[in-house]
Amino acid sequence: TTVRLLWNEDALYVCWELEGSAASPTAPDSIDAGCFEKLGLQQVPLDKQTVLLDERVECFLWQPQGRDRENDRRNQTYFAFEINYAGRALTNRANFDGTMGFDCN
Repeated sequence: TTVRLLWNEDALYVCWELEGSAASPTAPDSIDAGCFEKLGLQQVPLDKQTVLLDERVECFLWQPQGRDRENDRRNQTYFAFEINYAGRALTNRANFDGTMGFDCN
């Protein structure tokens, strides 16, 4: 597996080159309706829920703020990008305190 990063003043570009085989993506109609509620992830959009069950690549971005970064981290935001084998992407704007927002585009 190779990851390539390219950036400029306006954007960060991430490219994964994956080797090997992966399991087929999960069929949305095969998911138990209460599965994500039990996991506390009911706010994940229905059309993106399978991404969390599939084999996927992930990229987490965080820009530390403040002097005491470890203690101040609870209130800071990070971004998570997850893409499954089928190319379906899930984006998440979250805080280290556990607050998540899967409506990030």
